[in-house]
Amino acid sequence: MLRTTTLALAALLFSNLATAAPKQFGNAFVLVEIFTSEGCSSCPKADNYANALVRQARTQKLPLYVLAWHVDYWNKLKTAHGAWADPFSSPESTKRQSRYVKTLSVGGAKAGRIGTPQILVDGRYPHKLGKGGNSVVIQGRINRERKAGIAITRTGTGVDWVVKEVEEEGCEILIALVQRGIKQKVGAGENYGRELEHENVVRWHTIVKLDKNQATGKTRIELPKGVPSDAADIIAVVQKRKDMAVLAASLINWESKK
Repeated sequence: MLRTTTLALAALLFSNLATAAPKQFGNAFVLVEIFTSEGCSSCPKADNYANALVRQARTQKLPLYVLAWHVDYWNKLKTAHGAWADPFSSPESTKRQSRYVKTLSVGGAKAGRIGTPQILVDGRYPHKLGKGGNSVVIQGRINRERKAGIAITRTGTGVDWVVKEVEEEGCEILIALVQRGIKQKVGAGENYGRELEHENVVRWHTIVKLDKNQATGKTRIELPKGVPSDAADIIAVVQKRKDMAVLAASLINWESKK
């Protein structure tokens, strides 16, 4: 029932967005990042929300990009069914969340405290699921034209990227490979016995420092073992290093090789 309600709300949101969205988005985009874990009983609801965003965006070709970061700090949580090590978790995902928490002073009652689930929009708007803030922020930003932009093209060994109108100094490019359509039966932990679904799980990523006046570059990427090529996308994000404000984002399918 909870999953159905979440999907229905997301479908309604994007039904309205599709009507209002222009055919050519230009540099418009929205980036949603979720920090989650299969070992957290509070996360499936947020995962379903993020999954619905991915599916609706793909169906309606909206410039909304989701990054699902699976953190590793719940992997040893002892429960009546034992501990569950999330197979998609990584220390790097935890480090990224910690970086946001330190930069934005969000996460818990005390600055520096992290937890799951946590959703950020454009690296700037922390919200808790159920408060209604996420949908409002997304709807308000989906058609907002951005000055900066990034274009990515698949090559035989990775991606070529081109940035434009990035005038701020101290920027970086996050390049992430995400996997869609994951179903996972959980064999222990707080979600014991549940089959969880995931979209846009970050399976590999790197950060490229953007030098002043640099407009182009190449990044080598190899498809991670176990990731089907037809279920992989590449998302590129331009951010300020100091405050992690998101300036531009783009997405291509792994199989869209030139």
